[in-house]
Amino acid sequence: MAIDKMVEGHLHKYFEEVVLLEQKFIINDAMSVKMGLDNLLKDVGLPMKIGSFFRMEVGEGIQRTVSRVWPSVCYYFIHMNLV
Repeated sequence: MAIDKMVEGHLHKYFEEVVLLEQKFIINDAMSVKMGLDNLLKDVGLPMKIGSFFRMEVGEGIQRTVSRVWPSVCYYFIHMNLV
């Protein structure tokens, strides 16, 4: 039983670090990328998918990155006070 819980915890932590949709949302780390995408889908009302992404380290120019994102997504971040 205890080993099962330990393995499950290690796998959960691994997936949070490796799987894009499970990673912390760069603008609001209380959310996952999947939760941020779901919120955006609710607001936009159109089907969306992630077309591309790039790797970024914590503290590595977040302002520069947000300005490169699709303009309506930037508006969403600013409108929802996520920036």
